[in-house]
Amino acid sequence: MKKDLHQRVIDTERDISKSVASEKEKAAAWLESVQQSCTDRVEEERQRSEQLFHQALEQFIFMKKQEVEDNTKRTENETAALDRLPEKMIRVVVLKHVQKILPGDGHDR
Repeated sequence: MKKDLHQRVIDTERDISKSVASEKEKAAAWLESVQQSCTDRVEEERQRSEQLFHQALEQFIFMKKQEVEDNTKRTENETAALDRLPEKMIRVVVLKHVQKILPGDGHDR
């Protein structure tokens, strides 16, 4: 009977060890699955972030190109308007500004 009890204890310990080993394998497989899932999710988010960055960059570049085109058109229009001014009017305006710049009160003209 002692031997029989001793054998049952040994068999139970063996069964417990097998169960623990099996659970460890299941836990390791589950952990690997979770790690792979997390890795995949991080990669998806990285790709999404990269795509959003490129879209934002393209939109920014487009807006800046439009701004440059608008500024260029405005400058061309202003230049054309100045080109149409009579030379006498330009001299009067330039002389007025030169008088403000030069020191002294007694300027010619």
